Amino acid sequence: MIRAAGALDYHDVGLAAALAEPAAAERLAGTDGHVGLRPAMEAFAVQLEMHAREWFLAKVVEVGLADGSLSAEERAVAATVARYLGMSATQGADVISLAEEAAQAG
Repeated sequence: MIRAAGALDYHDVGLAAALAEPAAAERLAGTDGHVGLRPAMEAFAVQLEMHAREWFLAKVVEVGLADGSLSAEERAVAATVARYLGMSATQGADVISLAEEAAQAG
């Protein structure tokens, strides 16, 4: 699993090592290769225009809806992802609600 993508010091050598042998990539990095959600999402978000950010958040919500309605914890994670994608709290809540409605409509 490639876990360091989005890190500022992640480069082609690290990617090639991760694809070839995940354990080798961790040794190359000198750590466990873990990048937190916030820096990874922020690095991802700067590459997307706002409609793509909303689409991505809607897909996150769809994953949460796979087992039924969103739990409070799933809703909080979706709101956090929205914030890390650069959305306001209101915009994030709107996208989450619309994604839930769309999933219910089928």
